[in-house]
Amino acid sequence: PKGVVLYFHGRGGNLNHNMGKFSHEFTDRGYDLFIMDYRGFGKSRGKLSEKAICHDADYCYDYLLDYFPEDKIIVYGRSLGTGIATYVASHHDPKALVLEAPYFNILDLTPREAPYLPRFLIPLILKYHFRTDKWIVKVDSPIHIFHGTEDELVPYDSSTRLLKLIKEKSDVSLISIEKGKHNHLRHHPKYQLTLDEILN
Repeated sequence: PKGVVLYFHGRGGNLNHNMGKFSHEFTDRGYDLFIMDYRGFGKSRGKLSEKAICHDADYCYDYLLDYFPEDKIIVYGRSLGTGIATYVASHHDPKALVLEAPYFNILDLTPREAPYLPRFLIPLILKYHFRTDKWIVKVDSPIHIFHGTEDELVPYDSSTRLLKLIKEKSDVSLISIEKGKHNHLRHHPKYQLTLDEILN
């Protein structure tokens, strides 16, 4: 293989759901694929927490280092998985970080989902913060961001705001999919062509 993609899936998925749908996107391009299920997803067990998820994600990256050098590892995150992928990339030095529909952080996303909650309460009651905005500035690898302009779950401006935090980096790209929705980016020709460029 050319390398391996460490893939962190969204909140609605698990290994059974994702393997058939997404594996060929990477294996057809000559890459191995490694997907972990978060605790409580699929057949994975254990108590779920932000600390536990980040620990498990790091563990999977370290596992891959037994088989691949870092310049052959691409970290890919989709939706919920984008914060986790960014955390991992900020603690390691992969070949690239690819984010599909990333959120700025969960604290920022929650008021849009639950506008009735007082803002000062959100950090106190929210179990998961996933500070993509804090982690992304520590990533030294090239960063590629895919986002649909009509994403109905994670607003497109989440990506433009992340981009502003790392505008000094020369190896960053935002691939905007015009009229793209949250769950259908991979069906757009622009996504496929750009993924070809990234993986080749």
